[in-house]
Amino acid sequence: MRRLLIGGSPDQGRYTASEVNDGACSEKPVHLNFVLNRRPGRKQWTYSIDCKEIECQVKARQSYEQQSGVASYSVGAAFWEVRASKS
Repeated sequence: MRRLLIGGSPDQGRYTASEVNDGACSEKPVHLNFVLNRRPGRKQWTYSIDCKEIECQVKARQSYEQQSGVASYSVGAAFWEVRASKS
């Protein structure tokens, strides 16, 4: 069962949306201007043992190249992160 948690400070408990709607919580909920969109889950793939062995070899090679300086990297584009403000 998934619960939407609303209200409360980091030191206090949280309340489910139904508790807030029923008036069961003792504190006034904070109203934030957020839109919550429920999205379907992502595909999760399961591979054969042969494929997993190749994956382990590739990861080991990648780690070696990163540590030895053969591999190069770049930094992706900056992005916004949305968080509720601390009151």
